Amino acid sequence: MGDPLSFLKDVDKMKKIEFVKKCIYRVCDPATVPFTDLLKFFPEVDEALILMCFNSILKNTENFATNGRDNIDESLLPILEEESEVVKSGFKEQFLFAKETLLDFDWKANLVLESNSISNLNEPLVTMSFSIKDKANIIVECNEEELDSLIQSLENAKSEAQSLF
Repeated sequence: MGDPLSFLKDVDKMKKIEFVKKCIYRVCDPATVPFTDLLKFFPEVDEALILMCFNSILKNTENFATNGRDNIDESLLPILEEESEVVKSGFKEQFLFAKETLLDFDWKANLVLESNSISNLNEPLVTMSFSIKDKANIIVECNEEELDSLIQSLENAKSEAQSLF
């Protein structure tokens, strides 16, 4: 298909700068700019092209935040330099969590038949252990209702993450 940024070459300079800045803000703090706001800039352009353009701006922004001026699209460099404080602080906060690495996951199911206060309990429990690089293990124990709630929260988080890109 070619360069996803190519359609921006024929766009009014101020509109291009505003669009790229909105993309940068979306990259650095997704809550501030919904993706639908990016689509409104160019209603006549196919959404897939805008998404590819956004992804290209994302990669350039990430390169700029981590490597400076190297390997940056020349048309984006002046805008990234102008927004360098936003980029560097936003990327630091956005991707700090992403550096934590899940090394291992283990689980076991138990059936609790009784406790010291209830003689006939029969409650299934799941114990999950998450091993995270350079951190202590996180152990979570939950009953069926809590597990269903956890799964729903994870599915919601997955959908939210997918909507960001």
